[in-house]
Amino acid sequence: MAMPLIGSRNVPRRIRLVLAGFTALLLAPIIPDMPVLDSLSWSAILVVMQQILIGTLLGFFLQLFFQLFILAGQMISMQVGLGMATMMDPINGASVPILGQMYLIFTTLMFFVLDGHLIMIEILAHSFYSYPISADPYAILAYVDIASWGAWLFSASFAIALPIVTAVLVVNFSFGFISRAAPQMNIFALGFPLTMLMGLFIVWIAVAAFQVMFEVHFADALKMLRSIVLTR
Repeated sequence: MAMPLIGSRNVPRRIRLVLAGFTALLLAPIIPDMPVLDSLSWSAILVVMQQILIGTLLGFFLQLFFQLFILAGQMISMQVGLGMATMMDPINGASVPILGQMYLIFTTLMFFVLDGHLIMIEILAHSFYSYPISADPYAILAYVDIASWGAWLFSASFAIALPIVTAVLVVNFSFGFISRAAPQMNIFALGFPLTMLMGLFIVWIAVAAFQVMFEVHFADALKMLRSIVLTR
């Protein structure tokens, strides 16, 4: 339910419930033994809340990974001049710049090509050993870890957008020199379409390196997830 793509609002609830039940059937034989609890007791309710919280946090981190590329696309769109060109994001149900939507499509395809959904099921299985089902309350994650996730989101998004933003900035500097050399030229009428055209050309060149960027940041995300799940 918290996982992006599969848990989006475009996927019917019945399909999500079937996938969740099928995943539970796969993991049931391999997880540790469950404690004997009264199903209507407060201890059982606490256990259910703990398990929901663990799954939600894992899904939230994966949501951050997808938002990383959407945020990078928004940064690039604002610099290129395509901030007004928006499309509906089917995952979040909000309008995002068109380059952010393009990066989201690329991220979705690469996620399934690299078996990211299977890796998440593996991490989910390990979480039952790191955080076993128990009636004893415990701290699942520190607030400092959650704050570091947000810092990683902005730093990684900036790293993706930095080459394109820098190239567009050089183009804008060149128009500044042109306006000083030829003051009679209408730089506003000429600069906006040329900046957009050069920005799209730079984005087209940068698409060739998208797979490398995805693999690097996906490895970082998995490293952080595994460090959370496997360190206990």
